[in-house]
Amino acid sequence: MESFRVFHNFKLDILDESWIKSVWDAEFVIYDEPSNECLDYLESDDVRRLLQESRLELEAWLAANECGGSPEFSWQALMMLNINVRGLLAMLGYIMKTGQQETNKDSIQACLEATSLYLMFLTIPGSSAFRVYHPNLYQRAIDTLKISKSLFSIKSNKEEDDELSLYSSLLHSEKLKLTRGLNRIISNLITMLKSFRFKEDAESLDVTIRILLNITRLEMYVKSHYNSGITSLSQNAFAALQELCNSNHGTVALTIMLIAQYMLPDLSFHHAQPKSITIVHEAAVYFLKNLLTIHEQETVQGIVTLIHQLMVNCPERSEGRQRQAVVIIKLLNICKEDIILDIFRDIILFSHNNKSSYRLFAQEIVGMLLTESFLTNDNLNKNIKMKIRRILIAIVLSRCMDRSALVRGRAMATLALFSDCNNEADRVVLQSIFKVSVSNKTFPMLEDLEEALLKDVDLLPGSAALIAMLLDRINDERALVRRNALKISRNLAIMFPSLVSKMLQVISDRCRDSTLTVRQFAVHILSEILQEFPHNSSLLDEWIQAVVPQIFDIEARVQGKVLECLEDVLINRITNATNYIPNAANSLPWRILNRLSNLRMRKHLSKACSLWVKNGVISESMISNLQSHVGTDNTIGAWILLAALSENMKIPNIRKYITDYKEIIRKNDFHASLVLHVLRHAWSVLDHDCLEDLYQHLHKSICQFEINFNLISICLDILNSILRYLHADQSSHAIESDMVKLMKLSETEIQDLLRENRNCTQDTVKIRAVFTLGHASLFCTNKISSSTLRIFERLLLQWESLPDTVKEMKDLQASAVILLCQQALRDCKVAREVTPILGNVMRQGTNSNSLIKTSVKINAAKALADICVRFTALVEPYLPDLCISMKDPNPAVREAIVVIFIQLLLEDFIKLKGPFFFHILTMLSDTNSMIRELTTFLVEERLLMKNKTLISQQFLDSIYHYNNYHSRNAYTGHRMLDQEMKLLTLPGRANEKKRNVIYEFMLEHLDMSAKFELVTKLTKHIFREVCDGNSIDVTIEEGACVLKDALFILNNNRLQLSSGERHRDDTELDETSSTPSSTPNNASNVIITGLKKHNLDNLLPTIIMLKKKLVALKFPLKEDVDKLLFKIYSEYDKEQLVNLLDEYPELEKEMDSYQRRLKDKINSENNGESSSSANIGNNDSLIGTCKRATPRVLLHRISPSLLTSSYDKLIASPVHLERLLLQTPPPEPSFITSTPTLTQNLNSSDFLTSRKRSNEQEISPDISRKNLKVSD
Repeated sequence: MESFRVFHNFKLDILDESWIKSVWDAEFVIYDEPSNECLDYLESDDVRRLLQESRLELEAWLAANECGGSPEFSWQALMMLNINVRGLLAMLGYIMKTGQQETNKDSIQACLEATSLYLMFLTIPGSSAFRVYHPNLYQRAIDTLKISKSLFSIKSNKEEDDELSLYSSLLHSEKLKLTRGLNRIISNLITMLKSFRFKEDAESLDVTIRILLNITRLEMYVKSHYNSGITSLSQNAFAALQELCNSNHGTVALTIMLIAQYMLPDLSFHHAQPKSITIVHEAAVYFLKNLLTIHEQETVQGIVTLIHQLMVNCPERSEGRQRQAVVIIKLLNICKEDIILDIFRDIILFSHNNKSSYRLFAQEIVGMLLTESFLTNDNLNKNIKMKIRRILIAIVLSRCMDRSALVRGRAMATLALFSDCNNEADRVVLQSIFKVSVSNKTFPMLEDLEEALLKDVDLLPGSAALIAMLLDRINDERALVRRNALKISRNLAIMFPSLVSKMLQVISDRCRDSTLTVRQFAVHILSEILQEFPHNSSLLDEWIQAVVPQIFDIEARVQGKVLECLEDVLINRITNATNYIPNAANSLPWRILNRLSNLRMRKHLSKACSLWVKNGVISESMISNLQSHVGTDNTIGAWILLAALSENMKIPNIRKYITDYKEIIRKNDFHASLVLHVLRHAWSVLDHDCLEDLYQHLHKSICQFEINFNLISICLDILNSILRYLHADQSSHAIESDMVKLMKLSETEIQDLLRENRNCTQDTVKIRAVFTLGHASLFCTNKISSSTLRIFERLLLQWESLPDTVKEMKDLQASAVILLCQQALRDCKVAREVTPILGNVMRQGTNSNSLIKTSVKINAAKALADICVRFTALVEPYLPDLCISMKDPNPAVREAIVVIFIQLLLEDFIKLKGPFFFHILTMLSDTNSMIRELTTFLVEERLLMKNKTLISQQFLDSIYHYNNYHSRNAYTGHRMLDQEMKLLTLPGRANEKKRNVIYEFMLEHLDMSAKFELVTKLTKHIFREVCDGNSIDVTIEEGACVLKDALFILNNNRLQLSSGERHRDDTELDETSSTPSSTPNNASNVIITGLKKHNLDNLLPTIIMLKKKLVALKFPLKEDVDKLLFKIYSEYDKEQLVNLLDEYPELEKEMDSYQRRLKDKINSENNGESSSSANIGNNDSLIGTCKRATPRVLLHRISPSLLTSSYDKLIASPVHLERLLLQTPPPEPSFITSTPTLTQNLNSSDFLTSRKRSNEQEISPDISRKNLKVSD
């Protein structure tokens, strides 16, 4: 005890007794400033030295007591030394306060020593009895641990993701010294906790837990090479927390719950957390794991509570949900089987909670458990793990049809990852779904999932239900859902080849999706499936028609993906002919090339080749391999690719393949056209003599009409190129001379075309002469004679009166249209003569069986479009005729007209005047799906892009227009031709469904303000007009249909202000959106409030009046009015309806009666459905069920390139058409026109390509002439 006389060395008598008393009276909360003498002493080195010596003496005494308990070990013994405890404690408290508030290093060290000393005082028995322990002084002591923050400060660094980094003015040695001091304090605290009791002081316990947990957070701010002992500090803090979990300090369960409560913010996600928070998570989980071995029951309660809190307090953003789910799974992994199963039941319930944010977070947890092998708990046996895994899959599948798009999206993402089948067990699970015996099983319900933990039941659905769900999800409103559905479809199709045919169409449809990422992914998926099943011809056709057109996509990333896929299936698979083995995989590139040619899509190949050449993909070795197939069974395919490449590069070693040009020209077939196409770009490799010989041979063959009509254009191109080279000085004169000669020869041959007794064996020559005349005229300034033009005009105007020998030439009229258009584009005077003739052709009817008339009409439509580009005013009077042709019985004609309107509207060559917009919308109800998609593309990606308010401006008028009803107050109508009115309006009940299709489409493209405006217009201009009887007479069919259409629109869910938008909770949880601005939300709230006020003050009273009038008239629309009335009425509380019910007291009873009738009707329908549901086993029924469950994307994006390809598929007849020339050919200097030439054409993706002259067996991007296929 003599050693403790060190405390007498403190000159406590210097301290004023009054100051000591003031500290004690203030409960160690407020410290008055001591006198100067006292202050100098408290800050002196002597005090700091004595503090250290006292601590060391006390440490030794405590250590000796632990070895063998001393009877003198108590405060009673210490008090016998006459130590001034009151002064000593006041001094320690002041030193601790000063050190905690100052940055002076000496003060901080004194604070650390004082804190250790005080904690050791509390370790000595009797500290409470002798008033050594004071709650406030203890809290002051424990606050010293907060000095640990001085080890760190915040430093913003974008390169380090703005994380907290190690930064302090302290030297490294000083940090180590500070850390040792803090560690010593925690060690002293642990020693104190073994003998001291917090049982009666819950507040001190609370403070201790909070500060210790703050210490454990320090580790996340530490860089590995700047540890400075922080890890040991954190470990000691956890050891102290573990010591607190003792009955000496209160109920263990409550203490652990308190620790869990203060751990929760660290385990929960918030934006200010650095990524290194995971270190804290690991340490916390490890602490709880150790605590489980000591206090299992109490710790389990804390862990379960933590998990529940983490589940309920789920973050809004995706990153937060992922991090928090990881923490939950880590906590699960330290639990035993019974606890895991209990939590698992909660997860099942959580995944079916009414709140979508809970269901979404449950899917996050389930997804990690299922796909990332997080459940590594050794306490679970293999069977339980497999059982849980199957239940997890069932949970995911059940949420794939969730009403929340975000929940569906997360469930589909999980299912997509699972379908990758990274282990054999997952493959077995999927295979069990596709067993024939269980194909009709449905998705599990909540009750089934809960029972599955107790019973051995198979929760997985059958293949029919799964496929039906997938087909619906591929058309989901949310892009992420569609993308994941595509991935699942790909995986299943590869695993179960029989699914390819079922999934093929829906996957190909997504290649034209409105969302870039979905299109891009669909292209990738379909290409992967093709490479997996190269032998499937229907798959190949679908791939070509769905993927290849996207090479013209407006987005470079989609083009890049198509290019990559084409390279994989085409370029990279071409091997040298000597190594070629004719199997499905090796023959794939050749079959692709042939199909591209047959489907008239060589322009797509040319586009791909241009990009390959630009990107350096085409190598000499690849071209060498390609050329090695010339002369083999793959020769046509080789020339198809060589032709595309020749347009974009000089092909090495091509000379030896084109020197036999005479034999090629003599063949006059498709192979010849391909070689001539290459020759057109590669003629310069021939020497001078060869070029002379080639020129003479071509000129002679053309003059004698020996060249097939589809090769005339390309031969003339080659001829003129060679002429310019051979006669560089007089090339213009030479070309003019040759072309004039050809024109004269052609006109001579054509002069007797209409004679009745002519030689019919020369029909082929006549057709060739027509094409030679038209193409030759484009190379010179000479005009075709008037007499020749009259011949072609008669072919179109007086066809029926012509001799039978003339009418037997089935391709003659189509050729006449081509030639007249070519001449019209060269001369405005000719255009004035030709345009009425073409308009007359458009007024002539066709039928689906008359391929000749169809080709003539399509040619005429395209000719008018070309002339419209050059002479717009001449064509405008004939636009109604083009509109009427949109109702032609032949779908090829209708499709051609829609495509023409797309390109003309794109460049503003025509305007939306009069009823033109209404006419276009009628094509939404066309029987042909391609025409409907083209129309959707035209409106969505052309018209609405230019005028977003187009639909809202025209909506009310459309109701009157389609019903052919004229209102004095609202709509006076447009002037239309009789035929136009008959075909392009939709009056009467027979056309009700067609009108509804248009209205629904228009509603989908209204924003909130436009919907509000529409409701007010319908109320004022239709409902009130009917009630007042001023201008709408419902006793006639047209007026009744106007009213019925208005009721349909107001009853339609798309008119709701939330229609087409995500649910509010989805919006709040949407991680793809940035922080929402309050301005749009405020505007939306104003609109919603305004609409509710309008409905209550105007619409409801008007509907009540309308109902009374219809009852008086005994009108059959009363049920529709009741439906709308109940719908609006049910949106309001009774308090809001007080005034209305006072005015119409019978309204409440009527609505109650309607509600009962509606309920009875629903119940009867449900009973009928349930009685027949047992028989539902087919795929279509399940698809229907899925479609009713969630919204779908009904209208898809059309790639511009698809529109191009639509030209190529218009007619499956011997007459193949090509776009007309859209640009006046370059004239000689003497050829002058007042109308400027079109100097900029649309690219091939928009159908209008630059002027080239090419006629081949198939359509190419060249549009200078029409292309007809005629049998020689």
